[in-house]
Amino acid sequence: MRAFDASSIHPSAIQPASGLRVITINMHKGMSPLKIDSTVYRLRQRLRSQHPDLIFIQELQQENLHRQKRLSTWPKHEITHFLADGFYADWHYGKNAEYRHGHHGNAILSKFPLHKGHNYDISAYRFERRGLLHSTIQLAEGPPFIVFVCTSPYCNAGASARWTLSCSILRL
Repeated sequence: MRAFDASSIHPSAIQPASGLRVITINMHKGMSPLKIDSTVYRLRQRLRSQHPDLIFIQELQQENLHRQKRLSTWPKHEITHFLADGFYADWHYGKNAEYRHGHHGNAILSKFPLHKGHNYDISAYRFERRGLLHSTIQLAEGPPFIVFVCTSPYCNAGASARWTLSCSILRL
């Protein structure tokens, strides 16, 4: 991973007025519990109504050609673009699983400039793709800080291996 150069920070970086507002959410690929309808539009409205500076998203269905054709309520372009459009200055997406009709992963939406890092594979099994998405965020004042987002249930058979791998990545 290359070193972060603070001189390349976009001048639009702003300092939050009273702390940093952060939301983390598992989108469950943007579908209702029975996978009957899309929750993407409602989710975008609810997230924006909270005015977070950063949003960490797990299980974001970045692209799904079947849903684009079947559901009139499914965005016609990538979900990160749809969620960030006109509200977030920057975003970072890390693909965890890919299939014929699309892919899903983790994402970070930010009102501040992001230095996009890597998406580390922390999968314990080949049928359960997991990733640890890494970025660095720069506020107007102070040093850049590192953020991670991952979907990682630490209570199943692969938990120990995933925890060990995550800890070794965080020490990099």
